Amino acid sequence: MAFNPFHWFRKRQKTMLAGLAIFTMFIFVLQFGRGDAVETMLGYFGGRNRKDPTEVATLYGKQVTVGELQDLLRARELARDVMQRALGEGQVDFMKDARGAFAKADGLDGRQLGEALNGWTMRMAGRTPLDRGRDEIVRDLRNLGRVRMGLLRQNKDETARVVAKFVRVLEFDLWRHSARSNDSYFGGPLTTEGLLDFLLWKRQADKLGIVLTPADVRKQVNEEAMTEVFDGEPSKDAAKALALSGQRDAMTTTADSIYQALADEFRVRLAHEALTGVQPGARAYAGMGSASNDSPSHQTPEQFYEAYKDNRTELNVVMMALPVEKFVGKVTAAPSDEEARTLYNRYKEIEPTPDREKPAFKEPRRVRLEWVAANADAPYYAKKSAEVMPQLDVVRQLSGLGAVEASGAVPVATLQTLAVLRKDPAGLRLAAEYEAYSGAAKNWLEDRVQYDGTHPSDVGRLHLPENFAAAVGQVMASAGTQFAAPAIDFSLSQAMRAATQERQNDLSRRAATSVLAATSFPAGTLPLTAVTEQAAVLYRPVKTRAEVKDRLAEMSSGRYADDLVAGRRDEFRKALEGKSTKDAAEYVKANAVPEQGLTRHAQMPAALDRYEFDKATELAPLKRAFVNMFSFQPDRMPPFSAAFFGEDQKLYKPESLSEDMMFAPQRNLLLVWKTEDRKAYVPSFADARPKVDAAWRFDKARELAKQEAQAVAAAASKKRDEGGNAERFLRDEQVRRGLTVFDLPGPVAKLVPQLFSRAGVDTDYDSYRFPESQIAFPRPDTLDELLKALKKPGDATVLRDRPDRNYYVAVLIDRSEPTPDKFYSVYERTRGLFGRDLLWNRFERDRQEKFLADMLKQLRAEAKAPVDDNGFYVLDADVTKKIDRRAGDAGG
Repeated sequence: MAFNPFHWFRKRQKTMLAGLAIFTMFIFVLQFGRGDAVETMLGYFGGRNRKDPTEVATLYGKQVTVGELQDLLRARELARDVMQRALGEGQVDFMKDARGAFAKADGLDGRQLGEALNGWTMRMAGRTPLDRGRDEIVRDLRNLGRVRMGLLRQNKDETARVVAKFVRVLEFDLWRHSARSNDSYFGGPLTTEGLLDFLLWKRQADKLGIVLTPADVRKQVNEEAMTEVFDGEPSKDAAKALALSGQRDAMTTTADSIYQALADEFRVRLAHEALTGVQPGARAYAGMGSASNDSPSHQTPEQFYEAYKDNRTELNVVMMALPVEKFVGKVTAAPSDEEARTLYNRYKEIEPTPDREKPAFKEPRRVRLEWVAANADAPYYAKKSAEVMPQLDVVRQLSGLGAVEASGAVPVATLQTLAVLRKDPAGLRLAAEYEAYSGAAKNWLEDRVQYDGTHPSDVGRLHLPENFAAAVGQVMASAGTQFAAPAIDFSLSQAMRAATQERQNDLSRRAATSVLAATSFPAGTLPLTAVTEQAAVLYRPVKTRAEVKDRLAEMSSGRYADDLVAGRRDEFRKALEGKSTKDAAEYVKANAVPEQGLTRHAQMPAALDRYEFDKATELAPLKRAFVNMFSFQPDRMPPFSAAFFGEDQKLYKPESLSEDMMFAPQRNLLLVWKTEDRKAYVPSFADARPKVDAAWRFDKARELAKQEAQAVAAAASKKRDEGGNAERFLRDEQVRRGLTVFDLPGPVAKLVPQLFSRAGVDTDYDSYRFPESQIAFPRPDTLDELLKALKKPGDATVLRDRPDRNYYVAVLIDRSEPTPDKFYSVYERTRGLFGRDLLWNRFERDRQEKFLADMLKQLRAEAKAPVDDNGFYVLDADVTKKIDRRAGDAGG
């Protein structure tokens, strides 16, 4: 008998199939948990311990590898996740106590507690912009510090305890609003550099003999989370630790590994505090709610005076711009073939950027857009709305009633609705519109949130004396004026009688603005009647159906028009998507017209790179719509070009934008798509040769522009020395040379007061910013150079921008240094509760940051880490990508 290769299989097939079934079930089980089945199996057999041995750096003479830093990264992420989930539990427990405890507080304390609690709730819901959120938290922390001290003086210890817990909650909230995306809760970024620094601090904790047991860790977590996360029972605590970690694979993440990760974080934080005096991470914000809101000073008044003079010395400067481009024509030479090829080879792989000083010859990616717009107010939609309104009325009324019951009978309500529709379809529609209108008008008077001037409902139901008293009291308190409830009740009746019908029918925006503006009055000078009269305007009685009939009909038609706009957009998108370039162009030509409901049609003249995109004026409608998308979170708004340079965006795949997203997202719609997407590429030397020659000549022209700027500066100073006017000389040169002369908006100083500073409000400062229209890309040391070189009126100096495309001649008109009397005035206002000057706090923070930077520089030097002259790590970018990519995937 011939050999049959399947004979052996048939003889044992039952056994093998059973084994295969078991193996399949085993693989199915393994797919759950971290990683895939292969990774899990490797973990069981030790494969996961095969760490990447690539060297990242050497610390204390010992090699640190990629694998070791990846393990450290996982441990730090684990500790972060456990701690932040524990804090979440603490906040839940806090909410159980807060509202009841805060309800016992009255007067100004009660209002400030309510405002802070409502503000925190709004922020947790993501309804507050980041920049505004930080300001709110700082304000609330100061208020809560004062409230808590007052409660303690009144022996209201229980309420004070809840306030103290709330302070801790807000301190974490402030860190959340201030931290960078990859910062750890315990401090330091989860990057390669941050992980190396963590090892340095861990070494310091060892040297200081800081040791924490699991019991210490559990106690610290409970204290920080302000709740009993761990109760001391080992098995329960181990299960809770695993639950907080979010890990399902107990073989790779154990309670011991969690405790060890947390212990290392707490040890490093203690070492950091011992050596620098401050805690890193979220705990750096601890103490913000204390009564004084001041950290212990580490600087003397004399040091503060010197820092004050350095940062508040003000300059009045006039400048002349000398663009290098104007000198290119004076360069008659050309690079040799060898010079040109050397230049090309050096920079051929680099894409140009607006702030780049060196050449770049790689052609960047370029995109071209086309778009259409639809407006609900267009005649097309008014006509369509009138045509479809009767049918839509029937459908919308019946959809909420159920046309047929389960038994097959028609419900009585449906019959009644049909009868009304048959007799007066418009009347039923207007009845529904009036019900919606009256409900919305009443909602405007609901006492749901505290007054902040953003919408009329904040003021509460002002026709009720107790709500009116609370609203006016809040405004008065913000103006620094004390009030009495009986007086407000009396003023209410006067104000309501005095309010005219015209004012009662006002849309309230003007009135709300008036009430809000009242807070700018100096403390104690605002008359009570002025507030009540303005606030009374916000009481709007609901009009009768007859009074608003015409308006309701218009609203109803407009609401249908909005739906039709959205439908036309979807129809256009579906028809265009997936078409070839030729077919898409023909479809757009035939349909992007007012007769088809599309009121505007435009396209870019040419494809642009991402930097040209952000400056293109023809894209203004798209930019406005893009900004609307981030109206509630402006801090998180990416560059405009980011919306159209995604790698997964295809040609002729329309996306929707709205020019009125905040208020009427369907009324003005934009539909935009890409018609061209040219990828970045490296041109050949022959194709790039014109740009290579231009870059070579531009570099030579820089020296000519610099020499000319130096000559003008020397002539201006000479004119001053001869008794003339250096500023006049510079303006005369402007006419003679055809160049631009401009005054820097002043005062020019390292720190300038914020614009909203006023009496009774803390004064804070911002760093001076050069106007982009005058100096688009200033160098970091531009302001320092001005302060260093310009001492007396008429002094002149030469500056250049970051890409070295413009040289500037700066002439000093006036220099004002702070007097001792001015300093004394500021120094007196560094303490107190209201109207403080925050320069002291800013300088103290700057000193602490510099001290920390110097400390890290010293620790890196002691570890003999690979650093440059400034103490920054020098690491291989390809190696750090292995770690930083992992950190980015995990999130901060």
